[in-house]
Amino acid sequence: MNTHPILNHLSPEQHAQMDAGESHSVIVANMEGHVVACNTGAGKLFSYTQKEMLGTHVRVFHPPQNFAKILPDLFRTAMSKGKYDNVITLIDKHGKEFLAHIVVTAIRDENKTIVGLMGVTTRASAKRELSFIQKWHTALRAPFFAATIVPVLLGSAIGFYHTSEFLFWPFFFTIIGMIFIHAGVNLANDYFDHKS
Repeated sequence: MNTHPILNHLSPEQHAQMDAGESHSVIVANMEGHVVACNTGAGKLFSYTQKEMLGTHVRVFHPPQNFAKILPDLFRTAMSKGKYDNVITLIDKHGKEFLAHIVVTAIRDENKTIVGLMGVTTRASAKRELSFIQKWHTALRAPFFAATIVPVLLGSAIGFYHTSEFLFWPFFFTIIGMIFIHAGVNLANDYFDHKS
């Protein structure tokens, strides 16, 4: 029986979730992110024994791509708002990624100080697969191309105002070139963000 002091501060709702059995994973972590308690559902979801999970850092349940943004956002939101609720990618003991719905709530002591966090996790249904075009549209952040096109239009308008002459092909290739440069910068940015 786990008698970690943080468990003494669970709310009635958190106690009920902890005792709900194997239908979902429940993990209680201290403020450093180390697991201090978990239910049998956690072991089942992540393929660890409860003994293996105790003392490990919650990072082991997250793939590396979560480290830069999702994991810090999870802690920050749970600490500032008292609750983090999202569908994210997690990883089991064997390195297999899966989609999960996770709700992380703050555990507070009698002085309302946050002393730990409780994560309740269930498997989520797979996201709808994006089409090839949708993937590229998302990766390139195409709606932001307007930030490139507008200065070219403005420069062309100023040039036309001063010369009363509009040269279609230089205008066309300038627009195309600027869009390609903008797209390349967006992709490079994402690549180096992922690498770091």
